[in-house]
Amino acid sequence: MKKIVFILTSLIVVLCSCSKNEVEVEVKEKTDNDSIVVVYSDDRTSNGMTFYEIDFDNFYLDNVKYTFTYPLQGDAHLVVSGYNKDGDCSNLKIVSAVEMDGTIFKVLKIAENAFQGCSNMTSLKLPKGLITIGNYAFKGCDRLTSINIPESATEIDYHAFSGCDNLDTLELHADRIWLYSINYLNSIKNVIFGDGVHKIQSNAFKDWASLTSISLSNSVEEIGSYAFWGCNNLKTVYCEALTPPSVHNAFKYPQTQDMTLYVPSAAIDKYKAHEVWKHFKNILPID
Repeated sequence: MKKIVFILTSLIVVLCSCSKNEVEVEVKEKTDNDSIVVVYSDDRTSNGMTFYEIDFDNFYLDNVKYTFTYPLQGDAHLVVSGYNKDGDCSNLKIVSAVEMDGTIFKVLKIAENAFQGCSNMTSLKLPKGLITIGNYAFKGCDRLTSINIPESATEIDYHAFSGCDNLDTLELHADRIWLYSINYLNSIKNVIFGDGVHKIQSNAFKDWASLTSISLSNSVEEIGSYAFWGCNNLKTVYCEALTPPSVHNAFKYPQTQDMTLYVPSAAIDKYKAHEVWKHFKNILPID
């Protein structure tokens, strides 16, 4: 272990030890991407992932490479900087934070070109807390079919998913995301608006010709003007909200005459009475 936190007094040693033990108990109950992984002094990890130290600033957890970053302002953190090209990248796991010697380092960024050419990757869940996805981060990942973008990830560089020609499902959890960075993807067929999305911005998906279905969680309250205008292949909308979301000319009429809307059975009458939602050809129960 190269990242050592120097302990100055025995009292601090005791306090840090207690804090670390508490974290270990919590982590052992977590096995998903959002866990804090503790790396012990003998290089074992709290969740069984394989730790391999490359040098003072870089290490692998399984086949994902992490790099320590020390900004002039803010806390030291980790950047996902690459992957083991000799390993299996079909089912990579990116953790949200790593604890070493009592210090927790959050994973805040996926660097430029980090997974470029990782052609075996088929799906990836990005961890909570991730903020930035760099240019060409997933360039050429041509087997990637779905990706889950957390609420925290609001900075996606323009060519982050360049060459991901089979990426057909996008799951979003943030109100504001720079959609221009992904709107060149002609393969997206399904967009899922998960928890954390309260408003879909105006023009957000305008003229996305490949889009065939959208799913709106019950957190969605408003859809902006022209959000899905010109999505001529959009045929199915799933909406979990019991109260119909406010819609500002989001769908082009008579486009809705060829679309089916699925809503909670208890809310069907509300949607049929709504000035916009009522124009859908079919309004059917989602449950």
